[in-house]
Amino acid sequence: MDPRVIRIIRIVLILLVLFLFIWLIIWLFRPSKPSNEPAQPTTPEATAQQEQLQNVRYVQDGEITGPEQHYSIVITVNATSRRIDIYNGYNVGPMRSESYINNQASYDAYYSALKNVGFFSTRDNTDNVDRTSYCPLGIRYSYIAGNDLTDPVLNSWSASCNRRAGTFAGNAGNVKTLFKNQIPDYATLTKGINL
Repeated sequence: MDPRVIRIIRIVLILLVLFLFIWLIIWLFRPSKPSNEPAQPTTPEATAQQEQLQNVRYVQDGEITGPEQHYSIVITVNATSRRIDIYNGYNVGPMRSESYINNQASYDAYYSALKNVGFFSTRDNTDNVDRTSYCPLGIRYSYIAGNDLTDPVLNSWSASCNRRAGTFAGNAGNVKTLFKNQIPDYATLTKGINL
């Protein structure tokens, strides 16, 4: 083979290796670009922190008794309404309901207050306890939030007989007070109901 061709091939190979080496150095030491996309939420709390969900709900489910003595209270709040439903029995319609108007500014302030008291804070249910039968002589509480409450983003729970039970990790007393304060006639509507 002609020595000039060999020399040209060597020069091309040296230049190619040099180019690849420089490219590798630049690639390794380039500053990383910040991602413009927000991180995808992995927990209900993270979802709630990133976006304001359209509905929040608080449920108090009383002692497991005969249907005549079993009561549940459900309070649902969104940007247009605040509603309380009181149930007597199992799988029946509400015995009492009342709705009140709401507005976006009120809901924004309320939603922020719920975040501050840990409404969206959750923990793992390590004991795999069934909330429907847990604490049969006490009260079970549900904390629900989502744009569609039939498929909520958040559905945690706690119970009166053991503060460590359930998946709710916020301040239960403050959450209960915040929901009760959304219903002006709460005391009148729940008179005679021990929850």
